[in-house]
Amino acid sequence: MLLVSESIARSALERRESRGGHTRDDYPKMDPEWRQYNHLTTWNGKKVEIEAEKAKPLPEELFSLFEMDELKKYFTEKELAKGGK
Repeated sequence: MLLVSESIARSALERRESRGGHTRDDYPKMDPEWRQYNHLTTWNGKKVEIEAEKAKPLPEELFSLFEMDELKKYFTEKELAKGGK
């Protein structure tokens, strides 16, 4: 459980933005650049390592399943205009 907690906390510190339920006082706004990446954490036997990987866009068929009010918490206006494309 400690390993998972450290992975979550360190990944959160790497992301320089607020989005949805993940808010930071020092970075209060969404940054569309960060939406382009996922953080992958691994254990190398001694410590947690974090790697940023290019994220795939949310597929259009999944995008349409959510209410717009919910999507606005996670996507910028520009991202919403693309509609999952």
